[in-house]
Amino acid sequence: MDYFATSNKVETVAVLATEGTIKAGIYQKRLIGTQIKDVMIPSETEMNTLVSPGIAAVKSGNLSNAEELLLEAAHILRERGATSIIMACTEIPLVLGKWSDIDITLVDATNCLTEYYVCWWLKNRT
Repeated sequence: MDYFATSNKVETVAVLATEGTIKAGIYQKRLIGTQIKDVMIPSETEMNTLVSPGIAAVKSGNLSNAEELLLEAAHILRERGATSIIMACTEIPLVLGKWSDIDITLVDATNCLTEYYVCWWLKNRT
């Protein structure tokens, strides 16, 4: 996430993740003190009606319903001022991505981690 925070011109980022990840503050804590000015999370109502059911819909194979719910959550976060959304759950990028009908940068946290470690390995291999 440090790489994301320093390599992108992002002022306000929102985190879409499971309730446990949000409550633990994993992404919020990591992003505070970077160039990012504000870290937003879905409200309790948004978590209960959109995000958690959307993640559950992916897990149950109902991808169209999952996309609808998670896209609505993303639109709400964008309307509240997010300039980028971190998809901090492996299920979310299965239904949201470049093809999604939303004008905001969607960042796949798993992809960021993978890219970081591939670069690290290439730099440090002997």
